[in-house]
Amino acid sequence: MVSASSSSGSSLNAPRKYDAFVSFRGETRNNFTSHLHAALNREFVLSFRDDKQIEKGDEITPSLIHAIKDSSVSIIVFSKDYASSRWCLDELAQIMRCRKDEGQFVLPIFYKVDPSHIRKQTGAYERAFEQHEKDFMHDPERVNGWKAALSEAGSLSGRHCQDFTDESNLIQGIVTDVNTKLEQIHNCRQTLKDVIGRDEMIKPIEELLGKSQRVGIWGMGGVGKTTMANAVFAKLSSQYDTCCFLENIREKTEKSGLGSVCSYLVSKLLGQDMPSNPSNGLRNAFVTRRLGKKKALVVLDDIDRSDQLEGLQDNMCNFLGEGSKVITTTRNR
Repeated sequence: MVSASSSSGSSLNAPRKYDAFVSFRGETRNNFTSHLHAALNREFVLSFRDDKQIEKGDEITPSLIHAIKDSSVSIIVFSKDYASSRWCLDELAQIMRCRKDEGQFVLPIFYKVDPSHIRKQTGAYERAFEQHEKDFMHDPERVNGWKAALSEAGSLSGRHCQDFTDESNLIQGIVTDVNTKLEQIHNCRQTLKDVIGRDEMIKPIEELLGKSQRVGIWGMGGVGKTTMANAVFAKLSSQYDTCCFLENIREKTEKSGLGSVCSYLVSKLLGQDMPSNPSNGLRNAFVTRRLGKKKALVVLDDIDRSDQLEGLQDNMCNFLGEGSKVITTTRNR
């Protein structure tokens, strides 16, 4: 637990040139990926395509690396032959570096391919790597880097075409995900811009989060607990599959009851409406299984009673996936 106190001053990272970078294999260029780009453009999402926007005379690889770094979101369209292209694998490795180093949001799309084949390099992906290992006998580190990037990306929460009977619905779901994340990124940038001295303020909280799944921020009213939690949430949220800043829990519980607050939290984390009285639904095996697949960042703001802590943190946040973090702010130590 960290005690809240006042602090001052820091700067905001500059906005990216592109909203989205789309990594894909040529087999999807003229069908799925083309429709996806068109849908993004209709929603005024500026997306980068390597076949359209690299200026003549540019070196391809430096241009792509720059475009990936200068994008807020990366969309990876995993298809059957994606891993057969070392070009795609180099893109993927760069994307995953940006996710780790810069907090870039990454959305994998599993297009007619099993996510487990990507995570474990089986099926067509195994055959592709048999060839890569022959071609790159002199550079095994590069091949191992590709494998690590695939394993990490294949474990992320994304969109699977088998969950949609209509491809247009899949594309619309992707566009919705991207727009939601871009709005979140914009709001987070504004939050970080408004919080003076955020680096000094939130450093101890970040250090505690590196060691523990749960961190509490305690202090009297008006000393900046919520501001600190908001700054941490803004800075780190892009590193998680799903996020929820649940504010004013004390007030919301008094007005609507703890069950309604629990329902809202699960709805935000899963991206779908939950029953208003979810006492049984939250323990539903399907719901807990879905929560267990999500690496989540949750802020429980202004908790003042032990039953709120037990209901929201102990009974719900225990179901969250590996790597999840929970921040609680409270006046009640």
